[in-house]
Amino acid sequence: MSVKAIRELILGSTAVRAIVGDRVFPQRRGAAAGACVVVSLVDGRPQQYTRGTLGLSRRRYQLTCLASTYEAADALAESVKAAIDAVQGTYGGVYVNSILVTGEGDIPYIDPEIEQQTEYGIRVDAEMWFNTEPKQF
Repeated sequence: MSVKAIRELILGSTAVRAIVGDRVFPQRRGAAAGACVVVSLVDGRPQQYTRGTLGLSRRRYQLTCLASTYEAADALAESVKAAIDAVQGTYGGVYVNSILVTGEGDIPYIDPEIEQQTEYGIRVDAEMWFNTEPKQF
């Protein structure tokens, strides 16, 4: 469910949409026809206390921004960061308490068949806190 929220946030940005259209994927399926963002769940866990869960979860994502040039991948990564950093609200049916960009780095992609770099990538690391259920204290 939280993948839907982060995808909705990314696609809600006109700057991102201008670069990728609707090419925001939960998994990479071969070469995309143009720049794209791949959303990968790295880690997730519910927050708990002595009586069970708090109805709050934390998930870490890697958002891989891929394009045909390094400059295009960098522009896409900057647009993705602007779209998601410090956001709060309801997206994809999930109440998002916060999303924070926690890091970034280069991801070179070498096509194994031709042994050449065919795409450039920049990863954006993000942490999302969201409500999984309403909780009364």
